Amino acid sequence: MQLALFNKQSNGFQLNRASIRQSFLRYGIPQGVFLNESKLEKDLKSVVALYPDPKLFLQEINRPKNSGKSLQPGRKKLPDLAVYREAVSQSATGSNTTRIRNEVARLIKKHGDHPEIKALRAIQIFNDISHSGLDQGKLTAYKNALLLMTDALYNGGTNIFNATWFVKIYLKFLDALSKRMQSLCKSGLKNQELRIRILAKDVKKRHMQVALLMNIQDKLDGLQKLNQKMRNTVFFTEGITNLEIRKAYRAIADKKSEKLVGKGKKAIHVIWVSLTLNLLFSKIPILNGLVEKEFTGITDSNREFCLQKSMLHSNHQLTDFRLAMAEGDRASARTIALKLYKFNDKLIDQHLSMGIISKASELDPYLKKVWIVNESRGLFKNPEYQNMVSDALNCIRVTMSERCQIKGLVELAEKLRASLMDISLANGWA
Repeated sequence: MQLALFNKQSNGFQLNRASIRQSFLRYGIPQGVFLNESKLEKDLKSVVALYPDPKLFLQEINRPKNSGKSLQPGRKKLPDLAVYREAVSQSATGSNTTRIRNEVARLIKKHGDHPEIKALRAIQIFNDISHSGLDQGKLTAYKNALLLMTDALYNGGTNIFNATWFVKIYLKFLDALSKRMQSLCKSGLKNQELRIRILAKDVKKRHMQVALLMNIQDKLDGLQKLNQKMRNTVFFTEGITNLEIRKAYRAIADKKSEKLVGKGKKAIHVIWVSLTLNLLFSKIPILNGLVEKEFTGITDSNREFCLQKSMLHSNHQLTDFRLAMAEGDRASARTIALKLYKFNDKLIDQHLSMGIISKASELDPYLKKVWIVNESRGLFKNPEYQNMVSDALNCIRVTMSERCQIKGLVELAEKLRASLMDISLANGWA
């Protein structure tokens, strides 16, 4: 019997899937081959939906409209949470785990909207799933823990303890997501169905972006120092309000760095803790809104504040640029690159064209220009790109001159200079 397995097309022959399915079933070939394909398609769509895209991710949390206060009015006073933080942070087993879980459950029932309680619950979920032998549902559980901790940070729970746990949960979630994406890509890209191969290519792009997001694990020195130096201070478990940040910058401008701007909070410590946390957060897309919230209402009249705030903005933009490149969106990457280049060029012209460079915030605009030019190969036409490369080389010269008094830059500057010179040589500009 002749099987109608082919449909004639203008460009050749294409398999008729419906006919193949009917023929397979008629001759006793298992239906599982089609069910597995359907499951793969569903899994590919599901794993793409788990990617922490800021717009979609933040729709799942309660973001406050009022950014000035760390706690919303009308919240009931919490008991001392020290014992709970210690308990949920440990990998406890047996009766102690049950007791703490029950006590946290009571706190959730009574203070469920409080950021510190959400943070405790996030840590508890994370530890439970991390020590579970089951793989089913782990990725979704990690995301739920991440959502809770992100919610806590946005709603006044931005302290060193919660930030440290956020990073642990975030990196674990990304690692699990990366492995899942890699596994599905391997199956999907080889599939004979075009729609599944297209889905797999989308997953591959997201997988590259996840790998880029995981790079923050190499940039945790600042957070580690905060844990070492500030563990026994109020900053470890209490957030910093927008008002305290404003007072701190005002005190620094008045040369009163030791002035208390909050209970147990010296101005110099408020700036250090706030800036360190936000420099890290500015490299995490789902926390960009939190960084903006932290500095709402603070004017740029103070030069140092202006430069520090610009560092945060540039970090955000540079991350967005790299994500666009990883996705293959060259048009968006070019737009972001040009904005970032011009932003830092203007910053140098306004604040840094002369004088000694002794702070990270003063060095950052020079390095950002160099990085963005170095990573923008093929995005700009000549002579525009040639001028950008020449300008970036001048920035390198500044960082290697007597003007720059920041130690430990020689190796990095030489590496960046060599890369820019390679670009110049390859294009016949040198």
